[in-house]
Amino acid sequence: MNGEEGEPTHSFHQLAEKIRQETDELILSDLVDKDLLKGLQDSFVEATGMVVGIFDNEFHSIVPNSPWTRFCTLVDGAVHEKCLKADMEAVDEALKSSDPVIHECFACETAFFAAPIVIQDKVMGCILGGQVRSKSPDVEDVKGFAREIGVDEEELAKAALELRFYPRDQLLAWAKLLQSIASLVADIGHERSISHRIEDRAEERATALEHTATSLEEEVKERTGELRMSETKYKNLFEQSNDAVFIHTLEGKILEVNSRVEELLGYTKEELLEISIPDIHTENSVPDSHEAFERIKIERSVRFDSEMIRKDGTIVPVEISSRIFEADDKELIQGIVRDISERARFVSLLKKARDILEQKVHEKTAALTASKRELEKKLRDFEHFEDTLFDREVKISRLEGEVARLKESLAKKSGGGKEESASAE
Repeated sequence: MNGEEGEPTHSFHQLAEKIRQETDELILSDLVDKDLLKGLQDSFVEATGMVVGIFDNEFHSIVPNSPWTRFCTLVDGAVHEKCLKADMEAVDEALKSSDPVIHECFACETAFFAAPIVIQDKVMGCILGGQVRSKSPDVEDVKGFAREIGVDEEELAKAALELRFYPRDQLLAWAKLLQSIASLVADIGHERSISHRIEDRAEERATALEHTATSLEEEVKERTGELRMSETKYKNLFEQSNDAVFIHTLEGKILEVNSRVEELLGYTKEELLEISIPDIHTENSVPDSHEAFERIKIERSVRFDSEMIRKDGTIVPVEISSRIFEADDKELIQGIVRDISERARFVSLLKKARDILEQKVHEKTAALTASKRELEKKLRDFEHFEDTLFDREVKISRLEGEVARLKESLAKKSGGGKEESASAE
């Protein structure tokens, strides 16, 4: 289906890429939920005792910074330009590496970190945090530094001893954690923006997407039927595959596995050849596995998610792609198994983050609805006041007319009386 007149039909990928290019023009503050980001910043500050600031590419604060330490407040008040220069040097170093960096400050070996916020390989902002020390301060050195910048010696020495202590490796670990969380929040906002834009245009693209999907499906089926490997090539791919590969009968008897299966499940090849496919599936996943066996007899290929049990009893979530092929006039099944533990963890984390964002949207919508109702009530009250005022002005106008007529009548009567008196004389 075409969109506006004269606009060509796009494939889904072209449309998605076009929308991604549009969202690339957005800045970090357009993408993030500021309340959520502020909550994350406050929780981090409370847990670590560090100072944190989150900035966009123009070095503007996305959310209010956490309060500075007394030590850095004293130093910045005396040599602000030098402090700002140290911050910018750390930011530049972090942006070049795309990774968090630890920066030793000029102020008595205090330390802070800079971590870029990256979305879709594009740096959208930066986090500055720290104002801590990585080694015990030398009080005399601190006092000498205080004299050098014109700050009270005792006050600065006392403030230096109040700074939290973190080894460099621990400070870097905290920086990476905060970078990951902030980037995830921004990335979710970015994907959400893309998703909303795609949804806005999805209806007008539905027919084109359906045709595209059908064509791709037919192409995949044709290529699957055409691609037949020689025995040597197949064996090489079988053993060198990054995924676990099973060859088994329609009844589930395992006939062959590659080395990746042994790594995935902890069994030796000999042990696996003595068991069957249902033996390595969890009890909860057995029904889905049986259903897949029935489907593959009809559809010839299936793909589904399941759970397998390692030899030590731990459970691993997997994605299984199976197909039927013929060998020596017998139908066998090749199952390609991929460990999706990391994907499952990320999906869970993403769902939690999206749930939080949905709740925030719901709360804001409710607040806006309440404000709208209050505004409508005030407008109705104002309109009623206007009507009342208009009626009052009409009544006043009528009264003024009556008064004018009475004055005129009295004037006439007064004039007539004077004439009668003159005649009598």
